[in-house]
Amino acid sequence: MKFLLTGIILLFYFSANACECVGNMKQSYKFSDIIVRAKVISLNDTAQYDIFSNLVYPPFKKGSNPKLKVSKLYKGRLTSKEIDLVSYHTLCDYYFEPNKEYIVFISRIDGKLETSVCAHNFKTTDITSFAEFKKIDKEK
Repeated sequence: MKFLLTGIILLFYFSANACECVGNMKQSYKFSDIIVRAKVISLNDTAQYDIFSNLVYPPFKKGSNPKLKVSKLYKGRLTSKEIDLVSYHTLCDYYFEPNKEYIVFISRIDGKLETSVCAHNFKTTDITSFAEFKKIDKEK
């Protein structure tokens, strides 16, 4: 009985902390404050946390706090060609790879720039997503 109760509690915990994405790339385009084509020039992660907000000691997955060098601005305003994205260490974090180029859908919240797995970010080498993005961008 204890095992069953523990399982039910964990199921509700994970459900409450899961990232629920709705919408499609067109909606991400519409609701993003900034959209850029950018290359990851560094990863600024200093720590990673597990689902219980406990610090995970190295090796931990890096990439949720990248510094990006913007090569093209599709939407919004920026004051610099280099931007830092913040992460809140949740299951919704989008993990970037160093030296890769992405189309990034960014929200400005409390003056900070952030994105998530729900934002429909993608590597520019993903030709299917890039073709869909070009079509949406042309319609704007």
